This record gives sequence, structure tokens and C-alpha cells, in this order.
Amino acid sequence: MTTRRRSCLAVALTVASLATFASSQARADEPAATPAPTVAPALPSLAPPAPPAPPAPPAPLAPLPTVSVPAAAAAPVGTPAAPVHVAAPATVAPEEGGYDGQYTPPRVVAYEGGRIPRDSRLEERARRGMVIAGVVVTGSAYLFSLAYAGSTCGAQQDCRSGSDWLYVPIVGPFITSAKAPTSGGAALAAFDGMVQVGGVALAVAGALFPQQVVVSPGRASWKVEPVSVGSGMGVGVTMTHF
Repeated sequence: MTTRRRSCLAVALTVASLATFASSQARADEPAATPAPTVAPALPSLAPPAPPAPPAPPAPLAPLPTVSVPAAAAAPVGTPAAPVHVAAPATVAPEEGGYDGQYTPPRVVAYEGGRIPRDSRLEERARRGMVIAGVVVTGSAYLFSLAYAGSTCGAQQDCRSGSDWLYVPIVGPFITSAKAPTSGGAALAAFDGMVQVGGVALAVAGALFPQQVVVSPGRASWKVEPVSVGSGMGVGVTMTHF
């Protein structure tokens, strides 16, 4: 029984194998199926854009009203006006005159010879420049003597080497020079004395030897002459003095 089953099973397997082989051979002999062609989808055609419409022409402007301009106003703005010639005023000789009006101080100038102006006079006056210069020189030298005497003379001691004579102007420096123990101090005191003497001599000479000067009177004078006032002429009065 078992052997029979095994024989049947072997026969069944053999039949199945043959059937499988036959089906595979039949498939190999059939032509291969051609694949269906792929069709690309059709794109819609795009129409070209329409050109823009031309702009409408502008409406014509209404004509401007005509305005009549006078001939005088029609001239261009930048045209310069015609030059106006003004005649020069006639020259009129000035009239001079004098009167004793407001007093003005007289003028004094040094006389250098020759004729003097009308209504002026010659005077002799001291030489103020020499007098002032002499006083300044003498005063400066005397102040130096006072400063030296104050430095050498104390409140509780006597002055050294005759320095107390420096308080006396003009002659004091010479006495101090004679009593000075050193040659340098004597020379300095003598120089100070000579400067004081020179200043005094200069001031005295300026006072004793005056100079001649021309003195003009302090009288006012007036002058009448034409003057221009704006676009017209007038008469002006000028006050002067000699």
C-alpha cells in the first residue's frame, strides 16, 4: 500500500513538471508585446499680445486774446534811458569880507625874515622849547642826587663822605665830589653837578634870548561863494580866519 502511494506521488510530480516545462516553452515562443507609444500632451497655443492703442491727440488750445500795447510801453525793459547832460554852473568869483564876530585865538609862527601877512605883527617871546628842556634836565639830575643821598644817609647815623651836600642843588654835587674818598664817587658827583648846571644854563638862555614870532590876529572872516544844492544852485557862507 505504501509502495503504491509512493508510485502515484512520483507519477503526479512528473506530470506536474512536464506541464510546467511545456507552459514555459510556450511563453518563450510568443513575440514580446510592443509597448504603447507615449503621446505628449498638446500645449495650448498662446496668441501674441495685442499692440497698445495710440494715445488720443490733445484738444486744440483756444487762441489768446489780443491786447494792444501803447508804443511807449512796447520798448524793451533793458533799454537804458538817454543820458541827460547837465550844464556846469557858471563860475562866480567869491566875495570876501570881514567882521569882528566870534573871537578865534591868534596863530603864532616863528619869523624867518621877509614880509609878514596883512594885519599881523612881530613879537619877541621866550624860547619855550629851550626853557622846558633845561628844567627837565636839571630836575632829573637833582632827583638822582636825592636818591643817592637818601641811600647813604641813615636816620641814626651821619652821612658818609659828604653825601649830605647832595640835598643842595647845583653846588652840592661839587662839594660832595671834593669830599669823596674814592675817585669813582668823586667823578660821579661831579658829573651830576655838571648836568644840573647845564640844565640851568639852557633854561636861562631860552629866557634871556627870545625869538621873533609872527602873530596873526584872532579875527574871523567870512566868504560868500556859490554851492550846489541837489539839482539846483545856492549861495553858501564860509567862516575862516587868518
